[in-house]
Amino acid sequence: TLKAGAIRGTGASSDAITVHSTDGTFSGNITNRPNKNALINGGMQIAQRASSNTAINTYGPLDRWRTIGGPMGFTITQVTDATNYPNTHYALKAHRTAGNTQEYDLGVVQGIETLNSRPFAGKQVTFSFRARVGANFSGPSSVLKALIWTGTGTDDNPANMTNHNSTSQTDITVSTTATKYSVTYTIPSSATQITCGVFYQCRGTAGANDWFEITDCQFELGSVPSDFGYCDFQSELARCQRYCWVQGEGNWSTFAQGTVAGSNSWEGQARLPVTMRAKPSVTVSGTTRVWDAGGATNASATGTDSGASTKDGVWHTATCSGASFTTGRSSLWGASNDSSARVTYSAEL
Repeated sequence: TLKAGAIRGTGASSDAITVHSTDGTFSGNITNRPNKNALINGGMQIAQRASSNTAINTYGPLDRWRTIGGPMGFTITQVTDATNYPNTHYALKAHRTAGNTQEYDLGVVQGIETLNSRPFAGKQVTFSFRARVGANFSGPSSVLKALIWTGTGTDDNPANMTNHNSTSQTDITVSTTATKYSVTYTIPSSATQITCGVFYQCRGTAGANDWFEITDCQFELGSVPSDFGYCDFQSELARCQRYCWVQGEGNWSTFAQGTVAGSNSWEGQARLPVTMRAKPSVTVSGTTRVWDAGGATNASATGTDSGASTKDGVWHTATCSGASFTTGRSSLWGASNDSSARVTYSAEL
């Protein structure tokens, strides 16, 4: 029988396992625990929005990740690479446009909402990620900056929080080889919101491969980066849909079921797949239509959020110019013969 009060690593300053002398139980400092990662879509699996993003200070195409920096030519995409990114096979790529001469910062961040930020207040945390850069990466001295920002507001813009504290920005020397990096920081006890991410200072004229890729992003308690906590695709999608849901699966896809409200109007409800963080804003793009199956009537429509919506469902109205529907008929609102038709529900920070 081996009797001990604690087990500690040879180079550690604290015990990994503490044995309780009275009842034979123990407690441990376990890093590879489930639900340890406060970041959503850290493996860059989910991309509900358009296939690319060229706008600064906006979300997409990777769910939960927002661009930061100055106005310049760039493109954010989701890339697939099983060799460099064996965990999920996906990464976010921020690619400065070849020939661009604007010298601004370019990066991506994720804001952690207040409900999920509070448990980290006053504690030491680690932000880890896997990254590589292109052969023409223009960051001075090949530096990619890792950031952990904090604020004291409630669900603020993650790049402009109340009492925004941006003191934790660490220079990471990166290369063309995909490598895991990490930074540690003690969150102020007053913090109610946290943002983390990466950016670089674009300099000179961009070459063909002035870019960085990032994945396996993890934000967790403790001073030691643990293995990336992989989340299955369905669970990660549901977590993302708390902040954004995009409807639209091609030509003639259905968005909502409802009723003809007048000769040229329709109303109905779209039930959201999960309860969203807040009542979502709604953006309709592409060509939509209302289909009155009973009257075999199909008419182009302009649809919108009626305003009578909640975190669980959105009440839509649609107007069909020139239509002659029969009031009270059950009907559908959805995409016309337009594969680009979408409805985006956003409750992002």
